[in-house]
Amino acid sequence: MSKDIDLYQTVFDKGIRAFKQKRYGFSANCFSAAVNFLEGEMNDELFMRAKMSHKYRNYKVRADWLFGQGFYEDALSDYKDLLFEEGEPEIKERIEVCERKAILPFEKDGLCGFKRGDGVTVIEPQFDLDAFFRQDRAVVVKDWKYGIIDREGHTIIPFDYDFIAPRFEHDLTTIKKDKKSAYINRHGEIVIDYIYEETGLFFEGLAAVKKKNKWGYIDPSGKVIIDFHFDDTCGFVEGLASAKINGKWGFINTEGKVIIDCIYEEPGSFSENWACVKLNGKYGYISPDGQVGDGIEFKYDNGYDFSMGMAIVKIKSDYFYINRNGRIIGDANFMKELLNPTK
Repeated sequence: MSKDIDLYQTVFDKGIRAFKQKRYGFSANCFSAAVNFLEGEMNDELFMRAKMSHKYRNYKVRADWLFGQGFYEDALSDYKDLLFEEGEPEIKERIEVCERKAILPFEKDGLCGFKRGDGVTVIEPQFDLDAFFRQDRAVVVKDWKYGIIDREGHTIIPFDYDFIAPRFEHDLTTIKKDKKSAYINRHGEIVIDYIYEETGLFFEGLAAVKKKNKWGYIDPSGKVIIDFHFDDTCGFVEGLASAKINGKWGFINTEGKVIIDCIYEEPGSFSENWACVKLNGKYGYISPDGQVGDGIEFKYDNGYDFSMGMAIVKIKSDYFYINRNGRIIGDANFMKELLNPTK
């Protein structure tokens, strides 16, 4: 037995034990490591166990909290991500409860209302666009103005805005009115005034904002943390964000320092310590210090983020799973239908 096969079996077995002990984070790390010791194609058991452990790590605790709070719509989405053949009976039971109690949109006479999964109407149709509850509130549109309602249909933020983002981060969300953007808190109070042309959500404590046609970053108090130097930006992930200067993309840290030179044709974001970027018409993967990964250099026609220790890449017209060494470990041609669904 080769060293790689030995290591594969060791970490695979550790992953199974950890999952049974409900140590989902450690289990996920074990199966990610096992992927990199594969000498042949990925087998179905490894893929399923890796997927299960990563999903449980990311969603189980959150889903249980949402369920306990009565936010059945969000809990339902998370629990469905945890529904595997070997899933716990508790998850199937909770999905059934969520499906009965979740408040979901329905349409009547061209207007949107809300009813529970058991068919009981909670909020009569009166809104211009479909909307979904996120925890205790939903962003809805009435007379083509945005506002926010609670789970009983009471208006908690009036219909005064041209846009409200449906997600709150750091207790803030972005709004737009008269072609200017600002931030409000969950009570509808303006926390950061209408001084920006565009605003983004907060990621890792910073939000990208646009002023005088340049992008910078602010913190939740509105303080400018990174000055307005950039032609375009993305949100921070794993401590780094893509930023564009003179038509090329690179990466900055939370102090605004360029860590990876702006030489790339498309932005990327880091996932599991690797970012997929485009250079000279080809995609490859770089580390947080800008080094090109061994075996995953710029040779792909498209590429996607790493997850569970593997990434999907396009080579000519076909898609494959690769591990962090660039070894092809499985077919991913389901992407063709996903990206170009047949009519």
